[in-house]
Amino acid sequence: MQGCAKANPHVWMTLTAGSFKSGREYLAALRAAEPKPRGCLISETALALLLAPEFKAAAQLGAIELFNVCCADLGFERPLFGGGGYAKLCGRARKFGLQLCPPEVGPLLRLHYVPRALDETLNVAMQPIADRHNHVHIFQIVGKSELGARRWPDNVSWYPAQRLIFTGTN
Repeated sequence: MQGCAKANPHVWMTLTAGSFKSGREYLAALRAAEPKPRGCLISETALALLLAPEFKAAAQLGAIELFNVCCADLGFERPLFGGGGYAKLCGRARKFGLQLCPPEVGPLLRLHYVPRALDETLNVAMQPIADRHNHVHIFQIVGKSELGARRWPDNVSWYPAQRLIFTGTN
């Protein structure tokens, strides 16, 4: 099990926030990142989240401790179908001292994390951001080079092996 045991979460990675001051600065960094020549792949929806007014970057440099947990780590051994699953996952995470990430964790993690598997997907547990169609999304780290987004996180199914990234209360 990667990340944490059911009652004992531990820090998976520490990143420094505040190097970029806006979604546009993150966008430029993602486009300049490896692999060349185009940088990271950025889904249309992830682009909309980066440019949304709700996307806020840290005003100053600071460490963010991240916790990588799967739904089963949070005690959900069976799939959560339909409405309310994301809220249940986030509520259970709070009981373990975990908190929602600031939105900038999505692009920041994409810049610094290289997954071991091409099919690895990490969901950034965050307050969902609405796109121009008023559909809400959270960031996803998809494969080795994509920043994506997951639509309607509270109305989709969540399976025991799906991974979420939280921050701690420290």
